[in-house]
Amino acid sequence: MKRRGAILRHLALGAVFGPVLFTLAWLVLGVARPGYSFTREPISVLTIGEQGWIMQGALVLADALCIAGIVAIFAMLPRQLATAPRWFCAGMLLIAPLGTLWAGIFTLDAWQMHSLGAQVAYGAPTIAFPVTGLALRRLPRWRNFAIIQTAK
Repeated sequence: MKRRGAILRHLALGAVFGPVLFTLAWLVLGVARPGYSFTREPISVLTIGEQGWIMQGALVLADALCIAGIVAIFAMLPRQLATAPRWFCAGMLLIAPLGTLWAGIFTLDAWQMHSLGAQVAYGAPTIAFPVTGLALRRLPRWRNFAIIQTAK
């Protein structure tokens, strides 16, 4: 059982390292691509062209890390949160990296498919974050993490 916990803790780091990898990839590849503008062009432009496979690979790896991290985090949550809400929240949070993965597989060359994945990825957190926050508020150790702090 201790080994399972150690593995889950390591996998949970994917929820941190996935987004970091994605950010580093588009920053480095954006600087390396002649004429690319961070302010005028979407990140998706970096998935097409001669070096597009690098960004696509980074995107797939980043999403895989993020997916593994989300699953591991919810697998480690205490049993105080019932199984159905725990996995419902995990499923809701998984929609965004799955949408990003979809958008990365279908590049701008397949605009409609790419756009569908991007819209799912950007829209899902607007529902997933509040629902997950409300569920985590029930857990004493997660209460401060789940509450929106207001300035006094």
